[in-house]
Amino acid sequence: MRPILFLALVITSLVSCEEQNNSNSVSEPPIVDGFDNEYKSLNTTSLKISDDVTLRVYQNEHFVWLTYNVPEDSYGTMDMVLESPNLTEPINLHVSAQVGEWPANKPELAPQVPESDKWGITKGWTGNPIWLKGLDRSGTEPQLKFKSAPARELQISKSYFGKGVWKFNLEIRAIKDNDGKSQSLIFPKDDAQFELIVD
Repeated sequence: MRPILFLALVITSLVSCEEQNNSNSVSEPPIVDGFDNEYKSLNTTSLKISDDVTLRVYQNEHFVWLTYNVPEDSYGTMDMVLESPNLTEPINLHVSAQVGEWPANKPELAPQVPESDKWGITKGWTGNPIWLKGLDRSGTEPQLKFKSAPARELQISKSYFGKGVWKFNLEIRAIKDNDGKSQSLIFPKDDAQFELIVD
């Protein structure tokens, strides 16, 4: 049994009238477009994953949003293992150049090739994939080119996954370190889970 990181969040979904009147940048609800500027004006909880990556969590009556910034020259692809009241088993939510989901305890059910029909299936959630940036035709075979958004965003339905306690962990990949090497970030560390109160 994995240890649970006993961090419980009650994230209020309301922005005060004063904040609404004093800031024209408040945008509620957020748009899953790869830009996270609006979260800074909302009542979010910020969690430091590394020196360069910060996770923000926000919820309103209907949805939970998770977003983290993607450093320059990084892709920030993601796997999120989520347990929630309406799920009979943990689910793995995947965002890279494609999006998909599968039972976390059954990785053999994940799409095995880029052409798999299992890609693009998301029930009750969405996330912004890496942007396609045309083709590199300099070689003998054209190769896809990609461009990363400034942020990775997920929007998750409360009605689908159920209100109550959600437990999750993240693996964020393809983050460049100071030496230019690609690394993976695990949150929380030590095989723990983050506990979120969804109301």
